[in-house]
Amino acid sequence: IGILTILFYSADPQIYPDSNRYLNGNLYDPPMYSTIIAIMQLVFGSLNSVVVLQTLFIGFSIINFTRTVAVLFKLDLTIKILVSIFLFLPVIQFYRHLLTEPFCYAFSLLFVSFVFRLILNFNYQNLIWSSCSVVFLLLTRNQFIFLYPVIIILYIGILMLNNSKKKSWLLISFISIFLIHNTLIN
Repeated sequence: IGILTILFYSADPQIYPDSNRYLNGNLYDPPMYSTIIAIMQLVFGSLNSVVVLQTLFIGFSIINFTRTVAVLFKLDLTIKILVSIFLFLPVIQFYRHLLTEPFCYAFSLLFVSFVFRLILNFNYQNLIWSSCSVVFLLLTRNQFIFLYPVIIILYIGILMLNNSKKKSWLLISFISIFLIHNTLIN
């Protein structure tokens, strides 16, 4: 409801000096946000579509995170509403910015919810989704470089907790993918 309310209020993009890097594309920045902007402009012909997409994506991420936390920690309705409001309030300040913050906020929420699921219920689906969210964060913003050691430590910890050989090989392959990605980017 909150996401739709702010979209009805305004979907006009706010362009900042840094926005030009993403609008024109830049070889020094990760390619994901520039690509999303280019595709949305090609398909819909305006930057308003980017604001709508990133705002809806934030809403989806807040719902996903709240559901994950509610199920894993058995939260009642009042706490779920408070968590959702707490996650929604910062969005009011940046949902219209043509910067990477809206997408990074959404991907960060998805990453944390998938890691919660992965830690408390190791399965291939949770492993793939948490890995994809890390890759999307890395493709969106350079500042997420700190996730390489975090994800490797997380996967090694899960590897030590799960003694299954099949799961061990899968985790080792995901660690290798992150190392290869790091080598290719740098």
